[in-house]
Amino acid sequence: MGNKVILPDPSTNEQLKKIISKGYVDTYKLKIKYDYIRKHYNHIVEADCIIIANYDKNKIKNYIGGNAFLEIGFAHILKKPIYLVNPVPKIRYYFHEIKAMNPIILNNQLSIFKSFKDKNSVAVRQQI
Repeated sequence: MGNKVILPDPSTNEQLKKIISKGYVDTYKLKIKYDYIRKHYNHIVEADCIIIANYDKNKIKNYIGGNAFLEIGFAHILKKPIYLVNPVPKIRYYFHEIKAMNPIILNNQLSIFKSFKDKNSVAVRQQI
């Protein structure tokens, strides 16, 4: 039995390509129009766990943005394991909230997932 990784796939949607290239400012309108938040929630419902690829971004070490924070909250409520590739970022607005959801810190050691033979799917969020 193999694993299935569920990634946000911006290559299938021209609007998401614009978001990534910073060519679209009002991303909330796209999120409403295409119901992206609910779609990501449904992916988490289907998954066995989530992995947040929290690398440095915007001069913040181990950055976690608003969408990833929301998805961490969804996983917590659904009692799904939460994995962070790197430690919790020291962002004062939600550092303690993330810590309270008790994520498993991988310290960039992704080899742990080779042993996930009994898992069916994982939702992954990479900061873009």
